[in-house]
Amino acid sequence: MKPKSIQSLHADPASGPKFCERHGHPGCACGMGNVFRFVEPLLLLEIRNSPGASGYDILQRLDGHSLTGTTIDKAAVYRSLGVLERNGMTEAEWTESVRGAGRKAYKLTAKGEEHLREWADLLDGLAKGLRAFVRDARDPG
Repeated sequence: MKPKSIQSLHADPASGPKFCERHGHPGCACGMGNVFRFVEPLLLLEIRNSPGASGYDILQRLDGHSLTGTTIDKAAVYRSLGVLERNGMTEAEWTESVRGAGRKAYKLTAKGEEHLREWADLLDGLAKGLRAFVRDARDPG
């Protein structure tokens, strides 16, 4: 019997993800941040959906939510917010708060929108590969 082939975890280059010069294929996760808990794409999506949200607001919305069923570390969220801002994916503005200290209000930049689409392409390719793996693993024949 001919062995089954497992689909690549990387999407077709015609359908989206950029080609990774480092590893020689499209859809590489090497520059995509914390892949295990997917903190970065969750933050990008939340900031896009809630422009002007503070880090605290974002944490409240992400509480208990992750793409892998694991807890999202609060420190990882704030570290990732800083990285996203330094890399030009987000812009943050200090605002006054009625309840104490000021807060940073985040919004997504055009570069951040593009990076969110890259994450969507990468995760789509990963999901296809995982579905193929599960199908093949459950089929004994």
